[in-house]
Amino acid sequence: MTATDKIIINFELDKTYLRECFDQSRGAQQRPFWQLYGKAFLLLLIAGFIIQLEVEGLSRHLGAFFIILAIIEIFSQIYARGWWVTRQMLSRNYGHKLELTMTKEEISWQGGKQTLRYVWKQVTAAEQTSLGVVLNTDDGARHYLSKSHFDDTSWQFLMDRLGINESV
Repeated sequence: MTATDKIIINFELDKTYLRECFDQSRGAQQRPFWQLYGKAFLLLLIAGFIIQLEVEGLSRHLGAFFIILAIIEIFSQIYARGWWVTRQMLSRNYGHKLELTMTKEEISWQGGKQTLRYVWKQVTAAEQTSLGVVLNTDDGARHYLSKSHFDDTSWQFLMDRLGINESV
């Protein structure tokens, strides 16, 4: 591959891909109970404190509001996958064709109204999963790329650029 060559991959941002993104990028991250439900517990404590204050007219309504927030937080953790996929489906890029371009210098995504471009040095870490690879970039973002969208040559180029040894 010469310096002017590009590898261009096109795929659609659909529900199946979004589910795979969630499963592969979050699958290895097991969080403890308090990290998952700590915010809901804190909201319930605040609600109890507010209700115990017994400010006429305000404390019960405000306390009930915090209880409802705690319940919503619990549901957002229980149904995290569906919650995340639905939010992504409401985004402007859902249903659009994405174009992934890789050169020796950079990797870029373009789709809908958004363009992302990273020089390879900006990719700080890469975590290979069973179905693809998760890229961590210097701005703190995580990007998932599915192996199903790549042919063997383009996948090997990506692995080489990321420094991941994989036998195809």
